Amino acid sequence: MLFLKRINDEFDEERESRKNEFIEDGLEEDEIQELLEDPSIYESFFVPE
Repeated sequence: MLFLKRINDEFDEERESRKNEFIEDGLEEDEIQELLEDPSIYESFFVPE
């Protein structure tokens, strides 16, 4: 269980970091949400909602 919690926490941190990068790049909210759902942008495990 702790492993899953840690993976989820790491994913949440990376997702937030990516979101901030996309905001800084001037992308629109719908584009950001679409990109955040793409598993290929993550270096860690992708945890779908």
